[in-house]
Amino acid sequence: MQLSYAINAAKARRGMLADSGLDKLVVSKLVELAAGIPAGVMVTRDGATDEETQCLLPTAAADLTDDHLLGITLYDASKEPGTNAGDNEYDDEEAVPVLRRGRAWVIAEDDVTVAAGAQCYVRYGTGTGTQLGAFRMDADTATAAAISNCRFVTAAYEVSINGVDMTIAMVEINHPNA
Repeated sequence: MQLSYAINAAKARRGMLADSGLDKLVVSKLVELAAGIPAGVMVTRDGATDEETQCLLPTAAADLTDDHLLGITLYDASKEPGTNAGDNEYDDEEAVPVLRRGRAWVIAEDDVTVAAGAQCYVRYGTGTGTQLGAFRMDADTATAAAISNCRFVTAAYEVSINGVDMTIAMVEINHPNA
């Protein structure tokens, strides 16, 4: 039972659409990862089983090229959170909305300074951070890759949702294959 409430609402939460702009493209994919996938991360095609319908978190720099990149997982307030350990919103084999063109709030690694207008890098290996698919400002010793047609719109913000602290930033993606 919730006994306390924040007096100020959080600016946003990870995976939220940033605006209701007319130029956005959202597709639906199935999670192909036993541990699940959180909202607000970059996902890629699952070339091993079903490239057309499934998505994974990136695990190699090649996953983040235009041919493999899918987009940003969005938050869906109408569904129950995933049941896997951790705070992943989407379980294995569950449908996830993926933003291919538009603006969304994403997981920004909390150890980096994010600047509006800067190119986005996405984590594909463990380095300073551990959340695959999270956004940052540099390659972090070759464990994050630059994403073409993806820029930070805002600086990073610290928010607390249901007592969980997280760092988020708004990005704009315009996937060339959308």
